[in-house]
Amino acid sequence: MTSHRTAGSIYDGFSPRGQHALATLRAEFQDAGFYAEKERRTERTLRVYPVRRWRYPLLNPGIVAARQNWIVPVTKVSIVCPVYSDGDDLISRLLASLPSITDCTYVAARPRRSGRYLLHGSFVVPITFSGERSGLTIDFRPVRPVLAHLQLQLSRADVPGSWKE
Repeated sequence: MTSHRTAGSIYDGFSPRGQHALATLRAEFQDAGFYAEKERRTERTLRVYPVRRWRYPLLNPGIVAARQNWIVPVTKVSIVCPVYSDGDDLISRLLASLPSITDCTYVAARPRRSGRYLLHGSFVVPITFSGERSGLTIDFRPVRPVLAHLQLQLSRADVPGSWKE
C-alpha cells in the first residue's frame, strides 16, 4: 500500500511520494505477471511489458487524478496505462478484440507516433483509498484481479496464432 506521509503528491512521479507510489504500483504489476522495469527518477510513469522486456505492447502506467481535459477522460483517481508498440498490426488487432475486463476501461486513441512508439490507446483502472484521512493508502486489493486478467489478455500478443479475431 502507498502511504501519503512522504513529501509531494502521488500524482507527481518525480516527488518522493510519487516515486513511492510508482514503486508500489510496480510491485503490483509484477505480482500480476508483468515484466515491470525499475522506476526511473527521470520518468513519471513505469515501463511495463506483459511478458518480457522489449516485447510489445509497452504500457506506461501512472497514477492520475480525476480530469476531463486530458489524453483520456478520468472520472476518479485511477491507474492510467497508455499502450504503445513499434507499430505492430498484431497489437492493434489484439487490442480491438480484447474482451471486456471488469473495472477496466480501454479507450482507443487515434494511432499516433510518439517518437519511435505508436500510441494505441489507454487502459483506465479506478483505484480506491483506505485508512484515516491523515494516513490514507492506496488499496490495491480490488486492482489485483484486473491486472492479472489484463496480463493474461495482453500476453497473447507474445504467442502468434494463440488468439482469434
